[in-house]
Amino acid sequence: MSGEKKTYEIETEGGKFYVQILAADRDARFHWEGDKRVEQETIKGRVQVATDAEFEGRVTHGSVKVRGRSYATWHAVEKLPEVQAARRGGDPWLSEPTYSGGFRNDRGQQVKLDAKAWNALYAMERGALNKFAEENPDWERESARLLFEGKRASALAEKRRLELAADQEDIEAAVWLKRIEDLGGE
Repeated sequence: MSGEKKTYEIETEGGKFYVQILAADRDARFHWEGDKRVEQETIKGRVQVATDAEFEGRVTHGSVKVRGRSYATWHAVEKLPEVQAARRGGDPWLSEPTYSGGFRNDRGQQVKLDAKAWNALYAMERGALNKFAEENPDWERESARLLFEGKRASALAEKRRLELAADQEDIEAAVWLKRIEDLGGE
């Protein structure tokens, strides 16, 4: 694992978008079927998409035009399973809540949901995401791999922490054993 994220450049009619694959989101739930607990895991691939390769959502670093005005976008997005996408009208892409991202105008202000440009930006961004997914059919597998690698690294770090704690307890036990032996006087 190199640690460097690959940036994909996607050309659309509206302009250039950049996409990076992020670690997937894991949703682990359970339900009961009679007296049996049934585990259910959903892995949702994630990417970030922006009009600038730095993924900062700044017009000065990259933008698209809507009615002659420049706009920037930046979102972290997850791809929903088909069943969930169907409930949302067929759109499989769900933008995650963001503070600094979203759609921004040339003054750096967030584009309001009721603005005409918002729908055009949304459509362009979704078009770029669909094109990315079409050109990179294994992207969800890569996103899952990143998730699994992160979970494995966390588990190994926890293992090392626990081993260190166990070593400290061994030392503590040895100190008490020495004191017990010293009491014996032999």
